[in-house]
Amino acid sequence: MPSHAIEKSKASGTMMSMNSSAAAANREELQDQRDANMPMAEKIIELVVVGLCMSAQVLLMLKNPQANSFRR
Repeated sequence: MPSHAIEKSKASGTMMSMNSSAAAANREELQDQRDANMPMAEKIIELVVVGLCMSAQVLLMLKNPQANSFRR
């Protein structure tokens, strides 16, 4: 592979990693804005739903320990 092609691929890889980190920062900023604009009742509902899902998952793991991935 010619050296200029290697340099070009390195440069494009650097640009891609910079773009992905910028996209991650942009996603975090959008999430922060969404959280700031979300009404308190909606935040409470979201927390309750997440809590119910987690407790349902724990109950399923207790009911069927063979399917529990932590005990393999």
